[in-house]
Amino acid sequence: MLLKQMKYFVTIVRCGSFTEAAEECFISQSAISQQIKALEKEFGVELMHRQNRSFILTPAGEYFYRHCLGVLDEIERIKSETIQIGEYDDQTLSIGLMEGLSFSEIRKAIAKFASLYPEVEIDIKTGSHEDLFNYMQSDEVDIKLNDQRRAFSDLYVNFHLMDQPFYVGLSPQNPLADLDYLTIDDLRRLPCIIVASSSQEDTERDYYHNNIGFGNNFIFVRNQETANLMVAANKGFNPNDGYRPQRETIVYKPLYEGKQPLIRHYYLFWKKNHTNYYIEEFANILYNIYHPEEND
Repeated sequence: MLLKQMKYFVTIVRCGSFTEAAEECFISQSAISQQIKALEKEFGVELMHRQNRSFILTPAGEYFYRHCLGVLDEIERIKSETIQIGEYDDQTLSIGLMEGLSFSEIRKAIAKFASLYPEVEIDIKTGSHEDLFNYMQSDEVDIKLNDQRRAFSDLYVNFHLMDQPFYVGLSPQNPLADLDYLTIDDLRRLPCIIVASSSQEDTERDYYHNNIGFGNNFIFVRNQETANLMVAANKGFNPNDGYRPQRETIVYKPLYEGKQPLIRHYYLFWKKNHTNYYIEEFANILYNIYHPEEND
């Protein structure tokens, strides 16, 4: 009964009239008035101070109204997601990840999500920034993770996940490997090895040259393993989406611009009109893994 009374109360305040609210709720004016009186009797406080045919909210009524709005919105969300989950026996969550992304937290999040929701099939797609953007445009992925390059769009949920230093991988044979960190000037004459498809080479070259400041010498390969082999052979350096443990064949160094470290800002993106319970749950699971201190 309380939920129905809350709906009546909010409708009266929104309409500014018992009569209009009663018509909208398809009940009589006397019935809706009785429901509000019953609500006030249950609480033991006056919510609306009536003055002839008008009313004003008491301080208690103002408080109750503000919180009713949030409660009713949350109930509608729960109702919608419950129906959505119940309508589909075979749910799939398609996750888009940057090619070569190797954060262990992502693996932990996927494992936890799979254990909590075994009914949901998880599909993983990897690719470049442009691949992931196109996958989302064509609804081939539900949610994607990459560092921010494009301006934010109001059509998407832009869920800030974490910030990471910008690392580059290079051969231990390279004299630069002895430095604690590398600057853009250090790398200006060294070939930059980029993983990209042939159709995306110009886009990647433009980003790393104009936005990051690397020189004009680029080598494009089609997958991360080839990039790793070329770095190990001391053919150039490879900018990385995420820190990797040091190896015998590749060392990873933070990249600086002047005396300031470059930082990559990582986000989860998904379409607002495709938001559902599973997408939000995966986003929250991954966020909590990256920020355990906020759960203490």
